[in-house]
Amino acid sequence: MTRYFEGNVATPKGRFAICASRFNSFITEELLKGALGALAAHGVADEDIDVFRVPGAFELPGLVRRLAERGGYAGIICLGALIRGGTPHFDYISSEVTSRIGSVAFSSDCAVSFGVLTCDTVEQAIDLILAQNQLGRQVLSENIALIYPNTAAKQKDYRDEIVHIFYLTNAAPKDAESLLKTVLGTKTLFVDEHSSTLVMRDTPEHVRMAEKLVASLDVPQPEVIMEVEVLEISHSLLERLGINYPSSVSFSMTKPPNSDGTGGAGGLVLSDIAKQNKNTIAVSSLGVSVDLTKTVGIASARAVSAKRTTPYNPS
Repeated sequence: MTRYFEGNVATPKGRFAICASRFNSFITEELLKGALGALAAHGVADEDIDVFRVPGAFELPGLVRRLAERGGYAGIICLGALIRGGTPHFDYISSEVTSRIGSVAFSSDCAVSFGVLTCDTVEQAIDLILAQNQLGRQVLSENIALIYPNTAAKQKDYRDEIVHIFYLTNAAPKDAESLLKTVLGTKTLFVDEHSSTLVMRDTPEHVRMAEKLVASLDVPQPEVIMEVEVLEISHSLLERLGINYPSSVSFSMTKPPNSDGTGGAGGLVLSDIAKQNKNTIAVSSLGVSVDLTKTVGIASARAVSAKRTTPYNPS
Protein backbone atom coordinates (compact mmCIF):
# COMPACT_ATOMS: atom_id res chain seq x y z
CA MET A 1 0.00 0.00 0.00
CA THR A 2 1.26 3.47 -0.87
CA ARG A 3 2.09 5.67 2.11
CA TYR A 4 1.84 9.46 1.99
CA PHE A 5 3.85 11.82 4.18
CA GLU A 6 2.43 15.33 4.31
CA GLY A 7 2.56 18.30 6.62
CA ASN A 8 -0.45 19.74 8.38
CA VAL A 9 -1.60 23.15 9.55
CA ALA A 10 -1.83 22.24 13.20
CA THR A 11 -0.61 24.73 15.79
CA PRO A 12 3.21 24.45 15.83
CA LYS A 13 4.97 23.83 19.09
CA GLY A 14 8.10 25.60 20.30
CA ARG A 15 9.56 29.03 19.88
CA PHE A 16 10.13 30.91 16.62
CA ALA A 17 12.79 33.44 15.66
CA ILE A 18 12.30 36.17 13.05
CA CYS A 19 15.48 37.71 11.62
CA ALA A 20 14.72 40.98 9.78
CA SER A 21 17.08 43.43 8.10
CA ARG A 22 16.68 47.18 8.59
CA PHE A 23 17.78 48.17 5.08
CA ASN A 24 14.77 49.01 2.88
CA SER A 25 12.71 49.18 6.07
CA PHE A 26 9.60 50.39 4.24
CA ILE A 27 9.47 46.91 2.74
CA THR A 28 10.95 44.73 5.51
CA GLU A 29 8.60 46.19 8.14
CA GLU A 30 5.64 45.05 6.05
CA LEU A 31 7.24 41.62 5.70
CA LEU A 32 7.62 41.49 9.48
CA LYS A 33 3.97 42.37 9.99
CA GLY A 34 2.99 39.62 7.58
CA ALA A 35 5.15 37.03 9.35
CA LEU A 36 3.77 37.94 12.76
CA GLY A 37 0.24 37.79 11.41
CA ALA A 38 0.82 34.37 9.85
CA LEU A 39 2.23 32.93 13.09
CA ALA A 40 -0.65 34.37 15.09
CA ALA A 41 -3.15 32.93 12.59
CA HIS A 42 -1.69 29.47 13.23
CA GLY A 43 -1.97 29.78 16.99
CA VAL A 44 1.56 30.84 17.98
CA ALA A 45 1.54 33.03 21.08
CA ASP A 46 3.32 36.37 21.10
CA GLU A 47 5.63 35.30 23.94
CA ASP A 48 6.89 32.42 21.79
CA ILE A 49 8.20 34.77 19.07
CA ASP A 50 11.59 36.49 19.17
CA VAL A 51 12.45 39.22 16.65
CA PHE A 52 16.10 39.89 15.76
CA ARG A 53 17.23 42.81 13.60
CA VAL A 54 20.39 43.16 11.54
CA PRO A 55 21.64 46.12 9.44
CA GLY A 56 21.18 44.50 6.04
CA ALA A 57 20.45 41.26 4.23
CA PHE A 58 24.15 40.34 4.05
CA GLU A 59 24.23 39.92 7.88
CA LEU A 60 21.28 37.54 7.95
CA PRO A 61 23.19 34.27 7.24
CA GLY A 62 25.56 34.76 10.21
CA LEU A 63 22.71 35.42 12.63
CA VAL A 64 20.68 32.49 11.32
CA ARG A 65 23.63 30.10 11.71
CA ARG A 66 24.23 31.16 15.35
CA LEU A 67 20.56 30.80 16.25
CA ALA A 68 20.37 27.37 14.60
CA GLU A 69 23.52 26.18 16.38
CA ARG A 70 22.34 27.50 19.76
CA GLY A 71 19.03 25.65 19.39
CA GLY A 72 15.78 26.29 21.20
CA TYR A 73 13.80 27.33 18.10
CA ALA A 74 11.37 25.24 16.10
CA GLY A 75 11.77 27.55 13.13
CA ILE A 76 13.68 30.60 11.94
CA ILE A 77 12.19 33.12 9.48
CA CYS A 78 14.58 35.30 7.42
CA LEU A 79 13.22 38.62 6.12
CA GLY A 80 15.01 41.13 3.89
CA ALA A 81 14.73 43.14 0.67
CA LEU A 82 17.35 43.47 -2.06
CA ILE A 83 16.64 45.85 -4.96
CA ARG A 84 18.77 45.89 -8.10
CA GLY A 85 20.79 49.03 -8.74
CA GLY A 86 23.13 50.22 -11.43
CA THR A 87 26.11 48.08 -10.34
CA PRO A 88 26.71 44.30 -9.96
CA HIS A 89 26.51 44.71 -6.15
CA PHE A 90 22.97 43.32 -6.18
CA ASP A 91 24.08 40.08 -7.87
CA TYR A 92 26.90 39.46 -5.38
CA ILE A 93 24.79 40.11 -2.28
CA SER A 94 21.74 38.13 -3.41
CA SER A 95 23.88 35.15 -4.43
CA GLU A 96 25.77 35.05 -1.11
CA VAL A 97 22.68 35.54 1.05
CA THR A 98 20.73 32.85 -0.78
CA SER A 99 23.51 30.24 -0.76
CA ARG A 100 24.53 30.78 2.88
CA ILE A 101 21.00 30.70 4.29
CA GLY A 102 20.34 27.64 2.16
CA SER A 103 23.39 25.88 3.60
CA VAL A 104 22.08 26.49 7.13
CA ALA A 105 18.68 25.10 6.18
CA PHE A 106 20.26 21.91 4.75
CA SER A 107 22.70 21.31 7.61
CA SER A 108 20.49 22.19 10.58
CA ASP A 109 17.60 20.36 12.19
CA CYS A 110 15.82 23.66 12.61
CA ALA A 111 13.32 24.72 9.93
CA VAL A 112 14.57 27.82 8.10
CA SER A 113 12.21 29.94 5.99
CA PHE A 114 13.69 32.18 3.28
CA GLY A 115 11.77 35.46 3.01
CA VAL A 116 14.33 37.73 1.35
CA LEU A 117 12.90 39.61 -1.64
CA THR A 118 15.17 40.05 -4.67
CA CYS A 119 13.48 42.60 -6.95
CA ASP A 120 14.54 44.57 -9.99
CA THR A 121 12.66 47.74 -8.96
CA VAL A 122 11.06 49.30 -5.90
CA GLU A 123 7.67 49.10 -7.61
CA GLN A 124 8.07 45.36 -7.99
CA ALA A 125 8.80 44.99 -4.27
CA ILE A 126 5.81 47.15 -3.34
CA ASP A 127 3.51 45.12 -5.58
CA LEU A 128 4.66 41.91 -3.86
CA ILE A 129 3.90 43.39 -0.43
CA LEU A 130 0.51 44.62 -1.58
CA ALA A 131 -0.37 41.28 -3.16
CA GLN A 132 0.55 39.51 0.07
CA ASN A 133 -1.93 41.70 1.95
CA GLN A 134 -4.58 41.66 -0.82
CA LEU A 135 -4.13 45.34 -1.53
CA GLY A 136 -3.88 47.37 -4.73
CA ARG A 137 -2.35 50.76 -5.53
CA GLN A 138 -2.90 53.71 -7.81
CA VAL A 139 -0.14 56.24 -8.42
CA LEU A 140 -1.50 59.76 -7.93
CA SER A 141 1.75 61.69 -8.35
CA GLU A 142 5.49 61.20 -8.26
CA ASN A 143 5.54 60.82 -4.46
CA ILE A 144 1.96 59.81 -3.67
CA ALA A 145 0.26 56.43 -4.13
CA LEU A 146 -3.25 55.45 -3.10
CA ILE A 147 -3.54 52.04 -1.39
CA TYR A 148 -6.95 50.32 -1.46
CA PRO A 149 -8.41 46.83 -0.84
CA ASN A 150 -7.88 44.69 -3.91
CA THR A 151 -11.54 43.79 -4.49
CA ALA A 152 -13.50 43.79 -7.73
CA ALA A 153 -15.54 46.83 -6.71
CA LYS A 154 -12.47 48.84 -5.67
CA GLN A 155 -10.55 47.85 -8.80
CA LYS A 156 -13.36 49.26 -10.90
CA ASP A 157 -13.41 52.50 -8.87
CA TYR A 158 -9.65 53.10 -8.98
CA ARG A 159 -8.63 51.70 -12.35
CA ASP A 160 -6.85 54.00 -14.79
CA GLU A 161 -9.16 55.34 -17.49
CA ILE A 162 -8.66 57.64 -20.46
CA VAL A 163 -11.04 59.50 -22.81
CA HIS A 164 -10.77 58.97 -26.57
CA ILE A 165 -12.72 60.60 -29.43
CA PHE A 166 -13.38 58.72 -32.68
CA TYR A 167 -14.02 60.84 -35.79
CA LEU A 168 -16.04 58.70 -38.21
CA THR A 169 -16.00 59.21 -41.96
CA ASN A 170 -18.05 56.36 -43.41
CA ALA A 171 -19.60 54.39 -40.53
CA ALA A 172 -22.68 55.50 -38.63
CA PRO A 173 -21.97 56.53 -35.00
CA LYS A 174 -24.80 54.33 -33.75
CA ASP A 175 -23.25 51.28 -35.43
CA ALA A 176 -19.87 52.00 -33.82
CA GLU A 177 -21.54 52.43 -30.43
CA SER A 178 -23.35 49.10 -30.77
CA LEU A 179 -20.10 47.38 -31.80
CA LEU A 180 -18.16 48.62 -28.75
CA LYS A 181 -20.96 47.75 -26.34
CA THR A 182 -21.31 44.25 -27.77
CA VAL A 183 -17.64 43.32 -28.05
CA LEU A 184 -15.98 45.25 -25.21
CA GLY A 185 -18.92 45.84 -22.90
CA THR A 186 -18.10 49.55 -22.71
CA LYS A 187 -20.79 51.54 -20.91
CA THR A 188 -19.41 55.08 -20.92
CA LEU A 189 -20.08 56.20 -24.50
CA PHE A 190 -21.39 59.41 -26.06
CA VAL A 191 -22.60 59.69 -29.67
CA ASP A 192 -22.87 62.92 -31.67
CA GLU A 193 -24.53 62.12 -34.99
CA HIS A 194 -24.32 65.72 -36.20
CA SER A 195 -20.50 65.71 -36.21
CA SER A 196 -20.18 61.90 -36.66
CA THR A 197 -18.09 61.50 -33.51
CA LEU A 198 -18.02 58.90 -30.76
CA VAL A 199 -16.57 59.65 -27.31
CA MET A 200 -15.38 56.72 -25.17
CA ARG A 201 -14.04 56.50 -21.62
CA ASP A 202 -12.39 53.24 -20.61
CA THR A 203 -9.07 51.65 -19.71
CA PRO A 204 -6.10 52.12 -22.07
CA GLU A 205 -6.26 48.44 -23.06
CA HIS A 206 -9.94 48.70 -24.05
CA VAL A 207 -9.33 51.95 -25.93
CA ARG A 208 -6.58 50.32 -28.01
CA MET A 209 -8.90 47.44 -28.87
CA ALA A 210 -11.70 49.91 -29.68
CA GLU A 211 -9.44 51.73 -32.15
CA LYS A 212 -8.93 48.52 -34.13
CA LEU A 213 -12.66 47.67 -34.06
CA VAL A 214 -13.74 51.14 -35.20
CA ALA A 215 -11.08 51.17 -37.94
CA SER A 216 -12.45 47.87 -39.30
CA LEU A 217 -15.96 49.38 -39.39
CA ASP A 218 -15.20 52.88 -40.69
CA VAL A 219 -14.23 51.95 -44.25
CA PRO A 220 -15.62 53.32 -47.56
CA GLN A 221 -18.00 51.30 -49.66
CA PRO A 222 -16.18 49.27 -52.33
CA GLU A 223 -16.45 50.77 -55.86
CA VAL A 224 -15.42 49.69 -59.35
CA ILE A 225 -14.02 52.31 -61.73
CA MET A 226 -13.87 51.64 -65.50
CA GLU A 227 -11.27 53.58 -67.49
CA VAL A 228 -11.97 53.37 -71.27
CA GLU A 229 -9.53 54.37 -74.02
CA VAL A 230 -10.61 54.59 -77.74
CA LEU A 231 -7.91 54.16 -80.39
CA GLU A 232 -8.59 55.14 -84.08
CA ILE A 233 -6.50 53.53 -86.84
CA SER A 234 -6.48 54.76 -90.50
CA HIS A 235 -4.97 53.10 -93.62
CA SER A 236 -4.71 54.30 -97.29
CA LEU A 237 -3.75 52.53 -100.58
CA LEU A 238 -1.11 53.88 -103.01
CA GLU A 239 -2.34 55.21 -106.38
CA ARG A 240 -1.13 53.39 -109.51
CA LEU A 241 -1.05 55.68 -112.61
CA GLY A 242 0.65 54.98 -116.01
CA ILE A 243 1.16 52.10 -118.51
CA ASN A 244 0.78 48.46 -117.53
CA TYR A 245 3.25 46.36 -119.56
CA PRO A 246 2.92 42.59 -119.98
CA SER A 247 4.99 40.63 -117.54
CA SER A 248 5.59 37.51 -119.74
CA VAL A 249 5.47 36.18 -123.36
CA SER A 250 5.44 32.61 -124.74
CA PHE A 251 6.42 31.09 -128.14
CA SER A 252 5.22 27.80 -129.69
CA MET A 253 6.14 25.92 -132.91
CA THR A 254 3.50 24.85 -135.47
CA LYS A 255 3.59 22.24 -138.24
CA PRO A 256 5.20 23.74 -141.42
CA PRO A 257 3.49 23.27 -144.80
CA ASN A 258 6.32 21.17 -146.23
CA SER A 259 6.41 18.78 -143.28
CA ASP A 260 7.42 15.18 -144.06
CA GLY A 261 5.69 13.82 -140.98
CA THR A 262 2.72 11.51 -141.25
CA GLY A 263 1.76 11.64 -137.48
CA GLY A 264 -1.84 12.03 -136.60
CA ALA A 265 -3.58 14.91 -134.90
CA GLY A 266 -1.16 17.51 -136.38
CA GLY A 267 1.78 16.44 -134.31
CA LEU A 268 5.33 17.63 -135.01
CA VAL A 269 8.23 15.43 -136.02
CA LEU A 270 11.95 16.07 -135.53
CA SER A 271 12.43 17.16 -139.13
CA ASP A 272 9.88 19.94 -138.62
CA ILE A 273 12.17 21.73 -136.15
CA ALA A 274 14.69 22.57 -138.85
CA LYS A 275 11.92 23.93 -141.10
CA GLN A 276 10.65 26.52 -138.60
CA ASN A 277 10.58 30.17 -139.68
CA LYS A 278 8.78 33.38 -138.87
CA ASN A 279 5.61 32.03 -140.38
CA THR A 280 5.47 28.85 -138.30
CA ILE A 281 6.38 30.10 -134.80
CA ALA A 282 3.30 31.29 -132.84
CA VAL A 283 3.51 34.07 -130.17
CA SER A 284 1.17 34.40 -127.21
CA SER A 285 -1.11 37.43 -126.91
CA LEU A 286 0.65 40.65 -125.82
CA GLY A 287 -1.60 43.30 -124.19
CA VAL A 288 -0.66 46.78 -122.97
CA SER A 289 -3.07 48.86 -120.84
CA VAL A 290 -2.97 52.45 -119.55
CA ASP A 291 -4.29 53.48 -116.04
CA LEU A 292 -5.47 57.06 -116.26
CA THR A 293 -7.24 57.24 -112.88
CA LYS A 294 -7.23 55.10 -109.69
CA THR A 295 -9.48 55.43 -106.69
CA VAL A 296 -7.54 55.63 -103.39
CA GLY A 297 -9.05 53.33 -100.74
CA ILE A 298 -9.14 54.47 -97.07
CA ALA A 299 -10.08 52.13 -94.21
CA SER A 300 -10.53 53.10 -90.55
CA ALA A 301 -11.04 50.91 -87.49
CA ARG A 302 -11.73 51.67 -83.79
CA ALA A 303 -10.32 49.67 -80.92
CA VAL A 304 -11.65 49.97 -77.34
CA SER A 305 -9.36 49.33 -74.37
CA ALA A 306 -10.97 49.02 -70.92
CA LYS A 307 -9.21 48.88 -67.55
CA ARG A 308 -10.98 47.88 -64.34
CA THR A 309 -9.82 49.44 -61.06
CA THR A 310 -11.03 48.53 -57.58
CA PRO A 311 -10.17 50.86 -54.66
CA TYR A 312 -8.13 49.37 -51.80
CA ASN A 313 -10.27 48.06 -48.96
CA PRO A 314 -8.34 48.04 -45.65
CA SER A 315 -10.67 45.43 -44.17
